[in-house]
Amino acid sequence: RTPEKLMAAEHFIGFAGDAGVLAAIDAWVLRNACRQAREWSEAGVPFGRIACNLSAQGLADPRVTEQLEADMADLGVAPEWLEIEVSEAVLMQEMIATRIALDKIADLGIALTVEDFGTGYSSVNGLKRFPVRRLKMDREFIKDIPWKEDDVQICRAILALADSLRLEVVAVGVEQQEQEVFLHHA
Repeated sequence: RTPEKLMAAEHFIGFAGDAGVLAAIDAWVLRNACRQAREWSEAGVPFGRIACNLSAQGLADPRVTEQLEADMADLGVAPEWLEIEVSEAVLMQEMIATRIALDKIADLGIALTVEDFGTGYSSVNGLKRFPVRRLKMDREFIKDIPWKEDDVQICRAILALADSLRLEVVAVGVEQQEQEVFLHHA
């Protein structure tokens, strides 16, 4: 038997979007995240939250959020076990279906995170309108702190914005102790 080969998301997401199957993939990922959370919970494994990305197609399809709610009920999944991540670009499209889906997810008690924050055309107004709890700073801002002054100032600005909006921040790509120290004291 030939071993299965894994394919990174960046190689198939565009194709899946063009084929119109991203909502089905989103629903499958969410169901499996619920199953995994349930298994870990039953085994007593402390896992925090399982974060899943949700595409624009998934947010536009009301069946995805309805299925998520049904999966959580069927599998006995607590909302604090899950986190939904949406890209900054998807959030800023400001489509009615996106707003309805995000509100429903927030009403379920699931944490919402904006990923890749700062890499697109962010709207602070959009951040306050959507039920977002967390921002994920893109690794491009993290990789050169505290050595590159421009990135230091951008990180400080994002942290100040998040603090003023009472949002949590996740810094993606922290690899050096100096980066961690800077972020804890910024």
